[in-house]
Amino acid sequence: MPYYFYDATYILVLIGALISMFASWNVQNTFRAYSRVWNSRNIPSQDIAQMILHDAGIYDVRIERIRGDLTDHYSPNEKVLRLSDSVYGSTSVAAIGVAAHECGHAIQHQEGYAPLKLRSFSVPLANIGSRLSWPIIVLGLILGGMMAIDMGGPFNKAAYVFGTAAIAAGNYDIMAAVMIGGMTPPCAIALATLLFKNKFTKEERDAGPTNFIMGLAFITEGAIPFAASDPLHVLPSCIVGSALAGALSMAFHCTLMAPHGGIFVFPVVGNALMYLVALVAGTIVSALLLGVLKKKVA
Repeated sequence: MPYYFYDATYILVLIGALISMFASWNVQNTFRAYSRVWNSRNIPSQDIAQMILHDAGIYDVRIERIRGDLTDHYSPNEKVLRLSDSVYGSTSVAAIGVAAHECGHAIQHQEGYAPLKLRSFSVPLANIGSRLSWPIIVLGLILGGMMAIDMGGPFNKAAYVFGTAAIAAGNYDIMAAVMIGGMTPPCAIALATLLFKNKFTKEERDAGPTNFIMGLAFITEGAIPFAASDPLHVLPSCIVGSALAGALSMAFHCTLMAPHGGIFVFPVVGNALMYLVALVAGTIVSALLLGVLKKKVA
C-alpha cells in the first residue's frame, strides 16, 4: 500500500499552520507585554469602551464580561460588546486596545458595514458555548464525531466551517473540539497498527506510523484508505474516539484561536495539557476499538 493520499499541497497546509501559529503567538505575546503597561488616568477598559461608543453616538450597546482569555467580541444581533476576563476591569493599554478594537465593530455595525453583516449570521450559533455547559460537551461530541464520519467529506467540512465561524465570532472552544476530532483517527490507526499487528496487512502496518505525523498535523485524510478497506469496523471505531476527544476538549474548556495546524499550534491552545489528555484518550479508545472490532488478517 503506497503512502496514502500524500499530496505536495500538504506542504502549503503546514506553511499556513505555521503562519497561523506565529500570528496567534504574536497576538498573545504582544498582549502580555502591554498588559504590564498601565494608562496614566487609571481608567478601566470597559469605561473607556463606553466613552468611545458615546463619542460615536452609540448609546444602545451593552458592555458585558465573558469568561476566557482574549475571547472578546461584539455581537451585532444582541448589540452587546463582550470583554474577556483578561480585558474587563483592566487598566492596561493592552486591554484598552482590545476594547477599542471591539468598539470599532460596533461603529461598523452602526454604519452598516457589509462584511460585519455577513459575520453576524454566525454569532448566535457560535455563542452557544459561552452560555451552556452540558450542551456544549454534547456539541463537542457531535462535532468531533463528524470529523471522523467521512474524513474530509461533507460532514467533516461542515464541522470545520462551523469551527472557523466560531473563531470569527470570538468563541475558540468549538474550533478546539473540531481540530482534535480530526486529529484522532490517523493517530488511532497508527497506534492500532503497532498494538494489533495481526489485524492489518503488512502494507498497512508499514504505512501505519505515517499516520502519526498526519494526525498530529491535523490531516485526517491519512485514515481514509484504512476506512475504505474496512468501513464497517474502522469508521465506528474512529467516530467514537473522535467524539470522545471533542467532548473532553469542551469539558476541559480548551480553546484554539488558529483554524489549522495540529500540534504546531499547541503553544497557543488554551489549557494545552488537558487538550493533549483529550487527544490521547480519544486515540487510545479508537485504537482499542479497532483491535476489538477488526478481524484478523488471513
